[in-house]
Amino acid sequence: MEMGIGIHGEPCRERKLLLSADEITELLASSIIEDPAYTRTIRVWDGEQWREVELTDRPFQRDVRVLAFINGIGGTPLS
Repeated sequence: MEMGIGIHGEPCRERKLLLSADEITELLASSIIEDPAYTRTIRVWDGEQWREVELTDRPFQRDVRVLAFINGIGGTPLS
């Protein structure tokens, strides 16, 4: 089975033998929960000029509520 997005000929995150639902959940959840902080620079229009702003998303914190979206991108059968 392929884990992670791999559409339009792009590689997936990794390939594994078929796992149980519990194992898949553990693998996917831990890869998100254990992600480090992510910093990126965006351009923002302040009404007069463009300026660069650095944004950092912190890692998940204990006891913070999150919402998980699951998307098979149309390729996941109902079964």
